[in-house]
Amino acid sequence: MPRTSARLPEPLPGFGRGDVDVVVNWGLGRDSSSIIARYLDNPAAHGIDLERTAVIHMATGDEWPDTIADAERFMLPLFRRHRLRLVQLARAGQTSLGVWEPWCDVVVRPLVRRAAAVLWGLWLCGGSLKSTRGVEVRMRAFPVRMPSGTRYWTVVDDDLAVVEEADRFLRELRLGRGRAETTTKAYAEGICLFLIWCLLTRRDWRTAAQDMGLFMLWLKWTPGNGGQHRVVVPGPGSKPVRGEGRINKVLTAVRGFLAHGVVNKTVPGLVLEQLYELGDTNDLPFEAQGEDGGLRYRLRARHRLQEPETDVDRATDEEIVAMFLAARSARDRLIVLLLARVGLRRGQAAGLRRTDAHLLMDSRSLGCDIEGAHLHVVRRQNVNNAWSKSKKSYALPVDFLVVQAFDQYMLERHERLGAGGSDFVLVNLFRPPYGSPITPDAIGEIIESLAKRARLDRPIAPHMCRHAMASNVADAGGKLDEIQALLGQKNPGSARPYLHPKASRLRDAVERVPSPRVQGKGGDR
Repeated sequence: MPRTSARLPEPLPGFGRGDVDVVVNWGLGRDSSSIIARYLDNPAAHGIDLERTAVIHMATGDEWPDTIADAERFMLPLFRRHRLRLVQLARAGQTSLGVWEPWCDVVVRPLVRRAAAVLWGLWLCGGSLKSTRGVEVRMRAFPVRMPSGTRYWTVVDDDLAVVEEADRFLRELRLGRGRAETTTKAYAEGICLFLIWCLLTRRDWRTAAQDMGLFMLWLKWTPGNGGQHRVVVPGPGSKPVRGEGRINKVLTAVRGFLAHGVVNKTVPGLVLEQLYELGDTNDLPFEAQGEDGGLRYRLRARHRLQEPETDVDRATDEEIVAMFLAARSARDRLIVLLLARVGLRRGQAAGLRRTDAHLLMDSRSLGCDIEGAHLHVVRRQNVNNAWSKSKKSYALPVDFLVVQAFDQYMLERHERLGAGGSDFVLVNLFRPPYGSPITPDAIGEIIESLAKRARLDRPIAPHMCRHAMASNVADAGGKLDEIQALLGQKNPGSARPYLHPKASRLRDAVERVPSPRVQGKGGDR
């Protein structure tokens, strides 16, 4: 097992010139592994400084499976515990890095002869490891259920030890700010990526914001846990692993995490200037400065990618009718109407309780003063993870079609469950656990299956039905404030993306404009 202490003519990938004094060649065999273990047991006795030592392995693709298993089981945890740095090389023509593939940046350095390529991967033992037989993740998102029943997601390591700073931020996000459980999950996953990148690149997460551009590049080209490609090589024609929208969502989570640390004095205050452009209202127009004349500060994110505009299309009336006719149960027909006729989100539909449906013309006997048949949309913590995006409770009027669908569904439900079942409106009727509430994902699967059963030319998502409802109200002469109220939107501008005017309505709008000849005072000229 060659060991050299001479200065290298060229620096190793990921190291600066002169950063390494000892290079150990590891062949994965038991002899070389036992010698490395002896070095790590007492490095001072062998004159080795672990911080200036690197282990190199050349992957050939011919390693025995038992040898690979022993290396992954015994040696890699030992490297991680001592934070020993590992450099892996692959011969030209290899499609992977042999034994395992580091979950970090992969740099391609073409050689002069025969245009061969050497894939260099640097794995820092404090990071994570991607194996040919699975994924070993150093940080992961983990769900937490509190005694009160409230759930949120946090960040844990391989030993299931909670990362305290991340947990404190996510807990405040869920409990103190009233954000959804799914929001904490998305934030936890983004924070995991940030912490893993910091471990891989040996950066302190508290001050790593100064290199946020490198983190964005890492996000763009580094495969995740569920990635299909084991090696991603940037270059012409290569497809990024994550798109602009996904990267921006991760950056949003990281900015909130670091800003929370600044507030709690665990992160230096200068990090806030690295994340945001700080400004005041003096450079704004006079109309936008406010009436009190006071000085206000505003923040604008420094790091953000330009996302391509992708509008959500509406489901046409013909597609909605086809899905309605393709439904084989009264429950599925009610789901179609709740989405396309009432305009509920799938989480709101799955979270409906039987006490939320007031289908009488006069509901005062129920303690409700709202006239006519209507549904109450209430934000609750539900066992099926259904969640209303709107923080404010509101009521939505329903027409006779929805009322009839409710009646038919209640008869179907009573035939199968009797008086049993949960208090939720939509429950499992055709597969166990019978009577349990269906999930928002199940509603998406039902709409997808109905679109296939109706043999539609394109897949239909639940949100497309909500867009159809808003567009139909607008085509029928509804005003923007009415559409905003029916959608449960707080901001009037939030309802505009839901409007998809018919081509006939656009033509009528053009034809209503008088011609210049009619407007002219002198008649025809």
